[in-house]
Amino acid sequence: MIKKAVILAAGRGTRFYPVSKHTSKEVVLLDTKPMIAYLLEEVATAGVSEVCLVTSLRKADLNWAFEFHAKNLGLSSFTLYQEKPLGTAGALWLVKEWIGEEAFFLYYADDLWLPDLKANPRLPSTRAEQLLAAYIRFNSPILSLMEVSLFEVSRFGVISWDCADDTGKIFAIRSIREKPKPEEAPSNLALVSGMILTPGVFEAIGGILHDRNLSAKEVFLTAALDFLAKRQPVYGCFLSGEWVDVGTLEDYPRAFVRMVRYRHEVARASRG
Repeated sequence: MIKKAVILAAGRGTRFYPVSKHTSKEVVLLDTKPMIAYLLEEVATAGVSEVCLVTSLRKADLNWAFEFHAKNLGLSSFTLYQEKPLGTAGALWLVKEWIGEEAFFLYYADDLWLPDLKANPRLPSTRAEQLLAAYIRFNSPILSLMEVSLFEVSRFGVISWDCADDTGKIFAIRSIREKPKPEEAPSNLALVSGMILTPGVFEAIGGILHDRNLSAKEVFLTAALDFLAKRQPVYGCFLSGEWVDVGTLEDYPRAFVRMVRYRHEVARASRG
């Protein structure tokens, strides 16, 4: 069982401006709860007991909401602060000592994943549960995947792959291209938030940082995952369910309405 989860939320929220000038986007309500609450509920359901938030000192509202909702769910929580904008790999590097030799869940804090109610209306599998099932099987890093159109690939990290099983749901990742042009994309399978990583990711980050001036340039996690995939088995899990993007202010109204609708769908499914 995986006991630790990390949530990265140190970004400035520039794509959520002007709301993010006064309120962290991770605490803006989606239906009845802030985004951070949905993420914490997901990891708690998967058996996680300890959660670390990597954020910035200017996000006092997020820090409070994180501690409040984690406590309500019985999770042990603490916060680390990223003082400089060093990218997602730089943010993850901060938790290296806390993680130790354990596998862990990792999330970005600006998207959610809705379980597929049609597959199992009364007990649908969350993103974390699907990732955990794949990790138990392969005992290697597992990344969340979804299919996108070629017109959308420039928004995502996109994988090149080999089939890992006969279900069509698990892929052995050969490499990852960050935001490729449509004509240069190796596939239309894109990375989304939610993954299980092992301590080897810190060796990958360290290898990249060794070749770069960390103070001069942000280092993103996609580069570290690509580095890792070229040196050890890394798998992608094609998730069952629905992605809800809350990355920009334009995405927010759609996400809010979708979460309201989903709450009613869950209520109808529970009534049978």
